[in-house]
Amino acid sequence: MISYIYNMIAQTQKNIVFIGLGRFGIKRLNSLKNIPNVKILGFYDPNPNISTDLNRFDTIQEIIECTDATHVIISTPNNTHWSYIKRFSDSKLKVICEKPIVASRSELEELKQATFSNFIMCSNLSYFSTSIFLKNFISLYRNEVESLKLSIGVHQDLTSNDWRFDRELSGGGVLIDNGTHLMYLLDEITPNFTITKAQIKESANIDIEALLQAKNDHISISLFATWEKNLDDYVFTEIKTKNNFYKLFANKDLVQKFDLTGKLIKEIRLESKNTSLLIESHNVLTKSWSQKMHKEKAIRVMEYVFQAYELH
Repeated sequence: MISYIYNMIAQTQKNIVFIGLGRFGIKRLNSLKNIPNVKILGFYDPNPNISTDLNRFDTIQEIIECTDATHVIISTPNNTHWSYIKRFSDSKLKVICEKPIVASRSELEELKQATFSNFIMCSNLSYFSTSIFLKNFISLYRNEVESLKLSIGVHQDLTSNDWRFDRELSGGGVLIDNGTHLMYLLDEITPNFTITKAQIKESANIDIEALLQAKNDHISISLFATWEKNLDDYVFTEIKTKNNFYKLFANKDLVQKFDLTGKLIKEIRLESKNTSLLIESHNVLTKSWSQKMHKEKAIRVMEYVFQAYELH
C-alpha cells in the first residue's frame, strides 16, 4: 500500500494551506503531512483556541499573497464552503473542498454563474473498496443490472450537540451532507440519472433521514441517508441483476453474491481501503486539473440534491 501511495505522488512540490482545523481537518492533515513532495505550510481557522505547532495564517488574504502556496484544502462547516471558495476566485491557488460545495439553492445559482473554476469538490466515499468494486461492476455488467440500492449512515451514534444537528452548520441536514456523498458516487456510476421521488424525515427543523428514488435507463435506484448508525454497515450497497444479487459492506471490505432464492454463493474479500481519505487526497493533488469538468460535476451533483429537496 505504501509503495502504491508513493507512486501516486507527482514529482512537483505541493505546498498546502488548510482552512479549518477541526476534527475532519486534522484527519486530512494527518493523511498528507508525512508524504514526500507534500508540505503543509500552515492553516487558517477563525477559532482562536486551536493549539498546534503549525504556522497560523491570520487572514485569507495572507494565504492568497503567500507565493509558496499551491493548494488550499477547505475543511470547515458545510455552510461556509462556497464563501471560502469565492475568496480564492482570482488567485493562482487550486482549491480542494469536500462535499457539499454549496449549501443553498442561491449558492448553487452563484456557482453556475461563476466565471472562475480553480476548485474541485471531493468525496472520499468514491475511494472505498466497495465503491471501486461497484463502479467496475456497473461498467462491466450495466445491461444486466436491474436495481441498485445505496445507503449511508454514521460510524457511531451521534449526540444532540453534534454539528450535524445544527441546521446552519450542516446546510440543512443529512441529505445535503451524507446524501451528497451518495449522489457524487452515483454520478460516477451512472450519470444523468433522474430523481423521481423524495421522502425526508425531519426532527427539530433538520432532516435526519432521506429516502430517494431515481432512475437511469433501465436501472431502478434507491438512495438512503441517515444520521443513525446503519445496522448493515456504514455504507451498504445492494445490486440486483437478472440472475443474482450482491451485498457490499464498506466497513468489512466485503462483497457477498447470492442467487435469487437468497442462497449465498460466494464471498469476495476486497483490499482494505481504510486509507480512502489518503488515497483521495493524493489522487486529487496529482490528477489533471480539468477545471471546467470539475465545475460541471459539482453543479450536476448539487443540482440533484436541491431537486430532491424540492420534490419533498
